[in-house]
Order: sequence, then structure tokens, then C-alpha cells
Amino acid sequence: MQAVRFHSYGGPAVLRVERVDVPEPGPGQVLIEVGAAGVTLPVVRLVRGRRGRRGRRGAPAQGAGCSSVRSSWLPSGRAAS
Repeated sequence: MQAVRFHSYGGPAVLRVERVDVPEPGPGQVLIEVGAAGVTLPVVRLVRGRRGRRGRRGAPAQGAGCSSVRSSWLPSGRAAS
């Protein structure tokens, strides 16, 4: 799969599209395949090195075009949406 990642803080120029392995969902987790994802203001702040709200465990995400859902706790292990 492709992911937009950054390895140093900065502006849009630090963002890179990279190929990464598709993760397997762990216990109590769900993996959702999306066709496109947006970049939100909290993500921009994160890339620039600015701290977000306390207690937040990641940046909010936007996604469109959900084509499948995988989970370790679904009876079949995979469900199409």
C-alpha cells in the first residue's frame, strides 16, 4: 500500500509517498481500506512539529471510498462494506 510519511519536521516538502506493508489488525483493532485520505489542520501542525491537544493519540483522519474492513474479531476475519 502507499502512505504519505514524513521523517523530519517542516512544510509540505518533507512529505513523501512511500510503499509500506499492509498492517494486520491486532486484538480489538479494525483495518479499513480507503480509496483516498485527506490532510487535516492537526496533521499539518504535526508535520510542522507543533504539539496538538494533550492526550490525543494520533491525528484525526478523513477517508473516502471504503472498500473493505478487516478485523481479528469478525467471524470471517474480513467483511466487505
